[in-house]
Amino acid sequence: MQKKEFWKQFENQPTIVLIQGDITQEDTDAIVNTTTRTFEMAGGVDKAITEAAGPGMKEACAQYGSMEPSQVIITEGFNLNASYIIHTVGPVYGKEGGKEADLLAACYKNCLWMADRYNIRTISFPVISTGIYGYPMDEAAKVMARSIGGYFFDPENMNSAIEEIHCVVFTEDKYKIVDEVFEELFNRNDT
Repeated sequence: MQKKEFWKQFENQPTIVLIQGDITQEDTDAIVNTTTRTFEMAGGVDKAITEAAGPGMKEACAQYGSMEPSQVIITEGFNLNASYIIHTVGPVYGKEGGKEADLLAACYKNCLWMADRYNIRTISFPVISTGIYGYPMDEAAKVMARSIGGYFFDPENMNSAIEEIHCVVFTEDKYKIVDEVFEELFNRNDT
């Protein structure tokens, strides 16, 4: 497992931690799940979280019917170490009429907004839409970094309770891609 911290130069901002590992093993207050519009278990992160959380998660999500890309809901964490699971629907790359980057950015911002509503201090994200939805990892990592940075530099979110954000990738090759992007964007003074 590899692990690296970013964004230390800004006071009163959360620490960003890039981790190579299994998101279902995260011990944060909340874990973000990327789901389908109708909460049908897809593959990758969604499948892993659904299986680890247990059947209660699927039942809790079923009451919502469906969601559009970038919308979020929150459920308890069920069998995970996390108290909460924040569910979002990422955009399908090349299938959202050119709005993929805006929808992806909204996924991150809406998840952070939900975390603030529930006074969540630590949250774990996958790199949304990079699995079966086909978003290229480097592009998705740039949207992720800019969205997280933008959220915390928005005056409305300056008093956020979030102290630490984990960005979790499963494989070493994806970790290296995200690390390069984060080095460029989070360690600059103008995120």
